[in-house]
Amino acid sequence: MRLDYESRLRLRRVGGVAGPAVLLPLAVWFYAATPSAVLAGAPTDAPAPSDPVPVVEAAGLVLQVSVLPDGAYEVVETVRLGEAVRTIALSPPDVSRGGATFADAVLIYRDVEVEAQGQDVVAVPGIRAVVAVPLAAPATVVEVRYRVEGAAVRTIPSPDGRALGVMAPLTVATDLLVGFEVSGTPVRALTCPLLPDRPLCGAEVDGTLRTEPAPADDALVVAQLDLDD
Repeated sequence: MRLDYESRLRLRRVGGVAGPAVLLPLAVWFYAATPSAVLAGAPTDAPAPSDPVPVVEAAGLVLQVSVLPDGAYEVVETVRLGEAVRTIALSPPDVSRGGATFADAVLIYRDVEVEAQGQDVVAVPGIRAVVAVPLAAPATVVEVRYRVEGAAVRTIPSPDGRALGVMAPLTVATDLLVGFEVSGTPVRALTCPLLPDRPLCGAEVDGTLRTEPAPADDALVVAQLDLDD
C-alpha cells in the first residue's frame, strides 16, 4: 500500500499538530489493512510446493496369474511399498522348492515390463539372474508384467492333460507379504507346499482362486491343472 505525496504531506501536518495520539491509530490501521504476504516481502501468488510421493499404507505384493490352455502364464505383479524406491529388483525364483516335479524345470520369462506410477514402461530383455531395474523417479507402487513358460509339468502316470504348475514372484520382496490370485480354465486347485499348516491354500472368489498373504520366503504355489492335449 503506497501513499501519494499529498497524503504524506497531510499526515506530516497532522503529526505535527496531534502527535503520537493520531499517528499510532493510523499505523495500526495500515498494518491491519496490509496483507501479511506483502509485509513479509513474499509474492501473494507464490506456487504451492510439489506433492511428495504418496506413501502406501498396505504394503505387499499380489501376483495375478492367468493360466493359458497350453500351460503358459500371463502374470501381473503389483508391488506396494511403504516407502518410495528408485530401483526394483527382479530374480528368477527357485521353483525346485515346490517339489521333485520341478527339480529340472526351466522357466522362461518373456515380455517383461516394469511400470511405476505413470512413468514410462521399462522393458527388461531377459531374466536369468538378479536384475536391478532403475525407475525414472521414486515410486511406492510398481507393476511387473510378463509371460512365463515352462512352469507347468505334465504328470505321469496321470490322465491326459493333467499337470502341475509352479508359481512364485519374480520381484525380490523379502520383507513383504505375498498373495496369489490365480484364474484360467485349466486351474483345478492350489497348494502351498512351504506352508505345512495350510497346504490347500486357494479359496475361490468370483471365479479366481486366492491365497492368504504369506511371507515372501514361503510365497510359492503349486496349481493342479488340466491342460489341452
